[in-house]
Amino acid sequence: MFKEIRKTTVDKLKTTNVPVHDSKVTPNFLTSLPCICVYTANFNGTGQLVRPTFDWELELQIDVLVSAVETTYADQAEDLVKTVIDLLMSDSEWVDQFGDIKSVSCSYNYFNEGQKPVVTAEIRITASKFGAF
Repeated sequence: MFKEIRKTTVDKLKTTNVPVHDSKVTPNFLTSLPCICVYTANFNGTGQLVRPTFDWELELQIDVLVSAVETTYADQAEDLVKTVIDLLMSDSEWVDQFGDIKSVSCSYNYFNEGQKPVVTAEIRITASKFGAF
């Protein structure tokens, strides 16, 4: 179930023309920025009377990584975050795969270490879905 959600998310985000990875691990990290990484951050299920079905809560994480070498890196990160959220939330097919989208949040991390400083915007979408494991 979660694998299909990630795959659908990756497929939708490929229309941004930015490299998208179905993993937190990025190949050729230093040469592939900006990029988007999609992965399951967390999930938990609450059992229902009809076993083995659960009310699932999924935390889907989408990391947007942008090089911080250029002076416009903050704008690039924010623009790409807006593009990602707008693209997913405006797509009824993507939204309908969940029972309910509970929250969308974003936090920014700025790393200025090594030869390639990076900004990581961590978009976390918390959603619920009813079904079997």
